[in-house]
Amino acid sequence: MIHPVQWWRDTRRRVRLVCTCGHLPEPPTEDAWRTMKKVARRLVWLQIGGVEVSGREHLAGPAPKLIVPTHGHYLDPFVLGLLLPERARAMTASGLLGAAGGFCGLLLSSWGAFCTDLDAGKGAPALKSAVRVLTSGQTLLMFPEGWANMDGAVRPFKRGFASVARIAESRLGRPVPIVPIYLRYGRYPGPWIGKLPPTCQYLAMFFGLAIFRRGVHVIVGEPVPSSTLPRDPDLAAAAVRRVVLSLNPAPVTVGASPDFSGEAAPQ
Repeated sequence: MIHPVQWWRDTRRRVRLVCTCGHLPEPPTEDAWRTMKKVARRLVWLQIGGVEVSGREHLAGPAPKLIVPTHGHYLDPFVLGLLLPERARAMTASGLLGAAGGFCGLLLSSWGAFCTDLDAGKGAPALKSAVRVLTSGQTLLMFPEGWANMDGAVRPFKRGFASVARIAESRLGRPVPIVPIYLRYGRYPGPWIGKLPPTCQYLAMFFGLAIFRRGVHVIVGEPVPSSTLPRDPDLAAAAVRRVVLSLNPAPVTVGASPDFSGEAAPQ
């Protein structure tokens, strides 16, 4: 039997590890991934509502592949986790993994998350781990905007994902498919939510589900081979952003209702 003090020390050590930028835990097990989907299905149904998917066939390609979506809701990783046909790794902000005393990090890392520091110039270790994910034949989920922007606006894409794709391409000896995705929510809170700290934004969405639970339309575009992108990472990121924006089925209107219906939990 493990002594409580030793258990606490071991737990704190694990928390520090999973909250360290660039630390790459073991891939999620089948059981862990199955549990994640059960949790995701309930959270998405409760907080978001119906899920409509267009272009699902573009997710069916074999790994390695890089999934690049917009980030308009804090539950985006769970929405995509329900749709991906295989287990995936997700680059996740250190602030989220460190929440609840690190409990979030312990849980999410078992479901495929690994830590990155979103502060400028501090994310290099995570980018190296992202390359390892792709070169080991896994699927990688990266949100190029960084934090979730729940006001409906799509921010500029950071250059990191483009660099990761190019480096992985050179090491694999073949292009890496970059799968663009636009998540179009039925209703966005508006610019006011961006003025709140991230935790308050999440709470506002959580307790405002009666207002903002209006479904999501996930539009998956054709994969973009990394070899077709400009060599400059900034230009490459901008090019992929244009592809992602072109998938938007309708202009974003704050407070608008979705143009689709459906309240069933995603299967």
